[in-house]
Amino acid sequence: TDPKLPVTKGILFPATFRFWGLGIALAGVLLAVLRFSFGFKPDFLNVNVFAVYSRYMDTKVFEVIRNQVIEEISGILVMVGLVIAAFSRMKTENDQVNALRLKSFIISVYLNAVFFIGGLLFTFGLGYMFVLILNSVSLLVFYLAVFSWLYHRNIKSESQG
Repeated sequence: TDPKLPVTKGILFPATFRFWGLGIALAGVLLAVLRFSFGFKPDFLNVNVFAVYSRYMDTKVFEVIRNQVIEEISGILVMVGLVIAAFSRMKTENDQVNALRLKSFIISVYLNAVFFIGGLLFTFGLGYMFVLILNSVSLLVFYLAVFSWLYHRNIKSESQG
């Protein structure tokens, strides 16, 4: 490999995917809000699915069950959208941007650990389950926020200096 090429060369999505990723994630969030805030559960999404493990009134292991899949669809949309947005190229991708990506990742891991520990210490019962669900995407959310902030701060300082 050419040492002059950025480490991320060839493994990031095109820059235009960032917009689409955020749109997909937003669609997933809106679907989750419809489901959990307004009780939206369309009949056509109540389908048979294969469950490795399911526990409602009784426990089922490696069985086909009937399930409302709106929660799964919204979760998949959020996760896929955030991954696409987080790992899309910037218009200019170089060693400086790679350094910002690494710094953002490290800061995001710290923030996510604090969020998770805070959840362990201050939420209980079903509230803790909500923290666990949020924790499944919070690392990517923290990364997007930190990277965007560092990137735009860096662009501003370059244009002023």
